[in-house]
Amino acid sequence: MSDLLLHPTIDGGDVIIAESGDFTLTDAMFNAAYLSVHTDSGWWGNELLEQNERLNGRLNELQKKALTNQTRLAAIDYAKKSLKWLTDTGIAASVEVDAVIKSAVRLDLTITVTKPDGDQSASTYPIAWNAQIEEYA
Repeated sequence: MSDLLLHPTIDGGDVIIAESGDFTLTDAMFNAAYLSVHTDSGWWGNELLEQNERLNGRLNELQKKALTNQTRLAAIDYAKKSLKWLTDTGIAASVEVDAVIKSAVRLDLTITVTKPDGDQSASTYPIAWNAQIEEYA
């Protein structure tokens, strides 16, 4: 199944339009993970969902702190909790999360989803830290 690619940007995300004028598509798992991790509990769309379906990414709570190994480990933990619904619903057999501090203002979060059929998809999401701006490579 394909979905519009949500491209991570400094201020959240955007869709990408190819030179042909068509939208760039991706595996829907990329967007599911991206939205799960980055959408906090205050998102208006949660009001339309059942309590157990609401998105509750908590990375924004950590981004106010200095980027240290402790906050890196907390980011991994928060991301795992945000993605737990993928295994709870049977969409994924497993979800692995890792994070690398790229600079004082950037954390790269890598999420690997293994589907029940064994197919894996890994995506890295750059996160601007502490409201600092850094261009993503």
